[in-house]
Amino acid sequence: MGAIKLRQSHVDAAYVVVFTCASIRTLILEVVTSLSVTDFLKALRRFAARVGMPHSFVSDNFGVTDRFLKDRPNINDVFTNHHSSWTFITPLVPWQGGIYKRYVGITKSNLRKALYKYTPTYDEFRTLIQEVECVVNNSPLTYVSTEDDTLLIPNHLMYGHTIALFPQVQLTELSDPD
Repeated sequence: MGAIKLRQSHVDAAYVVVFTCASIRTLILEVVTSLSVTDFLKALRRFAARVGMPHSFVSDNFGVTDRFLKDRPNINDVFTNHHSSWTFITPLVPWQGGIYKRYVGITKSNLRKALYKYTPTYDEFRTLIQEVECVVNNSPLTYVSTEDDTLLIPNHLMYGHTIALFPQVQLTELSDPD
């Protein structure tokens, strides 16, 4: 995704790393402040700490991931020790990677609607990203039962229940107690 400009913060721009699970169609979003290999590695560590290390990674053959693996041959040992592998889709083949490309589009669409012409601070952006992740993971995959219209959502598969968002509160209305 492209850079998101931020206001009044120690960070000028932010980027979003999109992780998806092809098995249960869940979305995990991580915010990074640059396209450096170091920031990507931190996002990957946060991802593994949240959901565990997957058996395989599949990604586009571009940018950070390509440099990440080529510049650090010892990283392949880490993947081997965790019984994980990293593969790239075939270059210039638009029909591969449809799952995660669709989630990138959904994430961008939700961010456009939520931000419109507003420029968030870094903390507001991180909060918004987590809320977008929750909304997407609360989206229905299929009906479980047609009798009572029970829906199956990714959060059911990840956590066993629907995740409720915190109600919107105007931060200007809040003040710290004396």
